[in-house]
Amino acid sequence: MAPSYPTLSPVKITLERWLQDKAEAAGFPFEELARRAGMTPNKLTICLRKPENAYPQEVRGLAESLGLHWYHDLVTKWGFGKRRLRLEDLTRFAAEEGMEFCLIMKNAA
Repeated sequence: MAPSYPTLSPVKITLERWLQDKAEAAGFPFEELARRAGMTPNKLTICLRKPENAYPQEVRGLAESLGLHWYHDLVTKWGFGKRRLRLEDLTRFAAEEGMEFCLIMKNAA
């Protein structure tokens, strides 16, 4: 039996709708997107329902498969991995891009 995916509302922009549009623009279906991101279609569906629980390698794989920036397009915009990404992951990903990830804290004086 072929898996069925939820029908999306044509009005409200959701993470699922956004990701579906990005995948269609890149020219591959949901199953291919999951494979390119290193996930099963079921795992990708779970990531879309609770993006904050995505693991670092899933965030990175999804960004690379869609040609997006892992931090600006997925973490900041949609909250991907915000519960599981650690500072060392952020630092490592930034270093791989030749950048530095730093936290700026304002003094509350």
